[in-house]
Amino acid sequence: MGLWYWAVDPVSKEKYQALVPLTDVAIKGTINGSLTNLNVQLSFINNDDESPIECTFEFPLKSDGKSSVNHLSAIIGDKLIEANIRQKEEAKEKYDDAIASGNTAFMAEKSEKKQNAMTLRLGNLLPGQQAIINISITEEVDIVGGAYCYSLPASLFPDYKKHDVRNKEQVQALQSTYAINYEFKISSNQPISYLSVPKGVSSEFNQDKTSAIIKGNKTARSLRFIYRTA
Repeated sequence: MGLWYWAVDPVSKEKYQALVPLTDVAIKGTINGSLTNLNVQLSFINNDDESPIECTFEFPLKSDGKSSVNHLSAIIGDKLIEANIRQKEEAKEKYDDAIASGNTAFMAEKSEKKQNAMTLRLGNLLPGQQAIINISITEEVDIVGGAYCYSLPASLFPDYKKHDVRNKEQVQALQSTYAINYEFKISSNQPISYLSVPKGVSSEFNQDKTSAIIKGNKTARSLRFIYRTA
């Protein structure tokens, strides 16, 4: 659903979830048999001119246990922060202490509200400061009707409808503020006999068709590849 923070409406004084502007998405993935390794880099910027913000990024994992997060890190300004495994209470205490001291902090945990979901918290993102979130995910590829089917998690991209942006022109204007580039390599022990990719996405096979490179810059939240082997 994107990176968001609590903002206050200047008229009603009510709190609402405001999106931190997304500026760039870079995705690299490898699909080998029934496994996908995905590396995602998401770049955001705090356009608030007045104060630092505490942001939240939540994304679901597959409910059947077919996905796992291997690595999480954030680059804030010139500082690299890597997520380390700690007891929940210890991690929250370190995070809260860093925020109270005015330092930037980063914490990842299983969502308390949703099963099979991860919640990332990024605190004290300064006005005009950029945050780059790096996520490494391993997923099992679904097999449907004898074909491998892979869908890029839509939760990696902002869902503007959840933030009351429903006008098509407004959504298109917001999507135009960020660039997205992705590249996937499919490898197989057998020749790939069929490959379906979205319109506007390029694909190129090697000589014996045991691998294919897929590239694109599609901004839609839905991205799906289907392929079969001989």
